[in-house]
Amino acid sequence: MWTLLARVNQNLILAIPLDMVAGLAAGLASDPRPLKGLVLPFTFLMVYPMKGSRGCF
Repeated sequence: MWTLLARVNQNLILAIPLDMVAGLAAGLASDPRPLKGLVLPFTFLMVYPMKGSRGCF
């Protein structure tokens, strides 16, 4: 698992667009409406850890 995460971390320029395309394809292939309620909680989970980092706020 750690080796996979290390490889993704080394190839972020490729991994981020591929994940975005995969998410778009999954959204087109299925009904994403049930996930609508998860947008706000996951936004907090992504932003809150940055609160303590240097130079932020």
